[in-house]
Amino acid sequence: MHGTSSGHAALLSSTSHQPLKEDLPRMEKEFIAIFGDLQPNLRLLTYYSCDYHENSGSVVYKGKMFISERYLCFYSANKSFKKAILFSDIMNVVKKNVAMVFANAIGVTHLVVL
Repeated sequence: MHGTSSGHAALLSSTSHQPLKEDLPRMEKEFIAIFGDLQPNLRLLTYYSCDYHENSGSVVYKGKMFISERYLCFYSANKSFKKAILFSDIMNVVKKNVAMVFANAIGVTHLVVL
């Protein structure tokens, strides 16, 4: 039996500026190769290089955040870690500081399917 639990938090901190529009077609191919099993006809809206921290903060994954029409996704190639969060499962998004100084992160609280 599947249920949901609320309150799972993640922190995504950007390590890059606005992506270049000319890179979007290449990044969309990468995005579909990684997350294409989520739904047919996925379309990438934008992407960022960033770090992903679970709510405990002990493990940091370096990779890319992908934003599609329905999902907020993260992928780390060097640790083979991927995460996809449906926008409808996101309960809260807040601006966060990294290292208590840089306001370059978002905190995302979302539902988790058990």
